[in-house]
Amino acid sequence: MAPDIALQIAIHDRLIESPALTALVPAASIKDGGTRPDGFPSIRIADAQTVLVGTASRTRSVRVFIDLHCWTDEGGMLDARAHADEVRRALAEPLDAPGYDLWGNFWVTGSRAVRDPKDYGHVIVSVEAMMTELL
Repeated sequence: MAPDIALQIAIHDRLIESPALTALVPAASIKDGGTRPDGFPSIRIADAQTVLVGTASRTRSVRVFIDLHCWTDEGGMLDARAHADEVRRALAEPLDAPGYDLWGNFWVTGSRAVRDPKDYGHVIVSVEAMMTELL
């Protein structure tokens, strides 16, 4: 499995298992996607980038970057920021990505609020992981 897909699955599983987050965003509305959702509130896991860091004897290390888009329609930016904070809290503990070693190298690196022309709340949470795969 590609490292970005393994990381996306690990992130998704962690988010839908967080009672505090699913109290704000239904688990069925936390999914893959890169565009504005049809239903709100929603979290879209999108925009992955994988960068080869190096290879060694039977291993490959990559750095993976993924953006998570938190969307709301009521409450605007305040609610979207609250959802982003719960995403950060849910991802605070080490992740397990099957087939890869993260060695604790997973970080929520930041978030940014983005103005939407239709006044939806939209906050992008960025995460990063250093992943090693046994070849």
